Amino acid sequence: MQVAVSIAGPGHGLISIGRYMQLEPSDRPANLRCAGAGIDGRRCGGHAFAKALGSTAKAPHFAAMDHIEGCDEARAHSSAHDAIWATSPEGEDRIITRITLTPDLPGRHTRAASSPSLPGAADVQAGVRPSPTVRRPRRSPLRGALRVLIGRGYPPDYLISWGSRDPMPAEVFFVHLERVEHADDRPRGYWGRVEEAIRYGPTGAVHLQPRHGPRVVIPRATAMSLGLTDPAVLVGLPGRHILAVGTVRRSKTGHLYVLVNDRGAFTQVEQT
Repeated sequence: MQVAVSIAGPGHGLISIGRYMQLEPSDRPANLRCAGAGIDGRRCGGHAFAKALGSTAKAPHFAAMDHIEGCDEARAHSSAHDAIWATSPEGEDRIITRITLTPDLPGRHTRAASSPSLPGAADVQAGVRPSPTVRRPRRSPLRGALRVLIGRGYPPDYLISWGSRDPMPAEVFFVHLERVEHADDRPRGYWGRVEEAIRYGPTGAVHLQPRHGPRVVIPRATAMSLGLTDPAVLVGLPGRHILAVGTVRRSKTGHLYVLVNDRGAFTQVEQT
């Protein structure tokens, strides 16, 4: 796990392993919990701890031994297959991490979740050459990706895949809603914190408005499948962080908005 929850002290809330390592040992939070959630959305809260802080073989990370059943962080893991090789302009080989995002929905299988990823056009443009030992990329549910974005964020040269589309560098794929400036037909991961959530009367769609930037529009059928049309759920959305994979459109009035048509392309986490 790259992110955990500190439940005590001045730094309580989400903390990334990068931030944890920057702290002096005496200042590091000792009471950590898993930031994951079960298939029913219930928080895991398993006791977490830092591992491999001084290892030369493994990257530092958080771990937990008592995840609840179905915890998405228990499913997410790194392995020797997480890396692919790329050649830098200077001709030096280096390792690039490729992550395939998958829906949070239990029992939902997509090409991203079930099929091996083959090198695409973006791989060629990036100078990636597959290693014989690479069989699959690392997989991460959207909710786990959102926690990483809220924490330290992804290194810019990580490659992010969604569905069957060619991967993009993380700094291109993930866009904070405050930085959206123009329409874009490429499905990308738009994220931020919701300030207002409403059902738009004429269409029944759910509109999620951040403090700055375009609103996220979830059509009625998709919103219903996600349970977002329930008034009790809708009223609890302000203050939560969201990640939506969609395209940026321009309305008839000239306003930009992010359109999300796939129920598997949206996730949310509570601000801790």
